[in-house]
Amino acid sequence: MTVLAHHISHMNVYDFDETIFYFDSEVLFCRALLESNEVKSEHKQMLLDITSKGDEVFFEKIKGLYWICDDIKDLEAFLEDFWDKNEKYIKPFYKKIRKEDDVISSATPRFILEPIQRRLGFKNLIATELEPKSYKLLHLNKGEGKVTSFKKQYPDGEIECFYSDSDNDLPLAKLAKKAFKVKGDEISPWIF
Repeated sequence: MTVLAHHISHMNVYDFDETIFYFDSEVLFCRALLESNEVKSEHKQMLLDITSKGDEVFFEKIKGLYWICDDIKDLEAFLEDFWDKNEKYIKPFYKKIRKEDDVISSATPRFILEPIQRRLGFKNLIATELEPKSYKLLHLNKGEGKVTSFKKQYPDGEIECFYSDSDNDLPLAKLAKKAFKVKGDEISPWIF
């Protein structure tokens, strides 16, 4: 993972899934893989076995299955098509307040989010890192992992406002001057 020297000191940081996006993009992406004619049926079965077992198991185990993407002839086009269908689920509140120097910090793998990063025009994406080609997990950007990645990428960064739907993000919320809990379209101060 390349770490760029950023000169932003005060920034707004957002979780992605169910915070500025109505759904979990990783779950939707797996659904798109299951619906694809290119993915082999035995690979679909492996995906189904994991996705039917519930959240935490899904999040840990799915990261080791992304080699299934090798079944897709043109993954870049597949991802563009995926975001053509799903970009409409970006929440209106984010469209109103977004800034170019926002930081999006997500547990979803980087390769899934890069196309929407380009479309929304935010420069700073911190995501789960997988090894290119092998898809081996390098860094899970979740819980304390989000704090580690943020401090590594922005050693002098100060979080002005932090937004998330999930208690998993409490470690990062505690670094912010102001933290907000997002539920659907409702945003309220995060009291902890």
